[in-house]
Amino acid sequence: EQVSEIHDKVVHAGPPWFAVSPLMHAAGMWTAFSGLLSGQTVVLYDTKSRFDPRAVLETAQREKIGLMTMVGDAYAGPIVEELGRRTYDLSSMFAIGTGGAATNPKHQRALLEHIPQITIINGFGSSETGNIGFGHTQRATPTAETFQLRAGGLVLADDYSRFLDPGDTEVGWVARNGRIPLGYFNDEAATVKTFPEVAGERVVVSGDRASLDSDGTLRLMGRDSLVVNTGGEKVFVEEVEDVLRAHPLVVDALAVGRPSERWGEEMVAVVASRGGVDAAALREHCATRLARFKLPKDVLFVDEVRRLGNGKADYRWAKSLASKQAEVKA
Repeated sequence: EQVSEIHDKVVHAGPPWFAVSPLMHAAGMWTAFSGLLSGQTVVLYDTKSRFDPRAVLETAQREKIGLMTMVGDAYAGPIVEELGRRTYDLSSMFAIGTGGAATNPKHQRALLEHIPQITIINGFGSSETGNIGFGHTQRATPTAETFQLRAGGLVLADDYSRFLDPGDTEVGWVARNGRIPLGYFNDEAATVKTFPEVAGERVVVSGDRASLDSDGTLRLMGRDSLVVNTGGEKVFVEEVEDVLRAHPLVVDALAVGRPSERWGEEMVAVVASRGGVDAAALREHCATRLARFKLPKDVLFVDEVRRLGNGKADYRWAKSLASKQAEVKA
């Protein structure tokens, strides 16, 4: 074989890919390795200790990036604000991929307004499952609320007894069969729980709850570990967070549960805003989209919503803050 064969294969690879999230995050790692293994030029964001949207957009402009990947609102929000402050030539960009954390529809719409030719690809998966599904959003189409399942993507019944069919009303577990990991290293108990056999097939089960729409698309509810049981009703915090973040004056928001004598648990919102909005206004805003039992019983305003280095929400911090606030009130 000749090296020219490799050159011939990659000569039409297109513009470079830009992994904005760190390589410690699967989104960054997958972007880098997918690009490198297909002969693509890969650009990494590694010049600053903190995320700097101006540096990201300057890099995308300078390197004429085609595909840029990031992790949810923690990246999308600051990038949208920077696009509103300065003009960048991003005409080479054809797609922004986002996953690992939710990206609010208002940020997706703003990205499409600033960079109208792109497609926003919302990816969904976990370290154990790999990429399970994706949703495509363009300027002329509504923001995708469901995910198209990739090969092997399944929804498992709540009791692990069967696989759900399209149109099933049950909320089950996101799962995958086929080429999946062998298990966890030196942890048989966790392996048995996460990699069970169902209907003669070995599967990997994520911690995410979802249902299957009648057209076979995946409707994601949220992580089971983040469900708040308030007055006997189970509420997925992601649903509350999506509505809070859709408010034009909200910069970022998390929702967590805290102990309550009356409700068992009560929903608490931790919100960073631009000012000009109070708890009553946010509850009223939520009431236009959510059932009353899902509304935050308390809203805590902070200067900045803490996120981990990979862009994911710091729920431990938010729960601690909510608990301390309850102690102060008591």
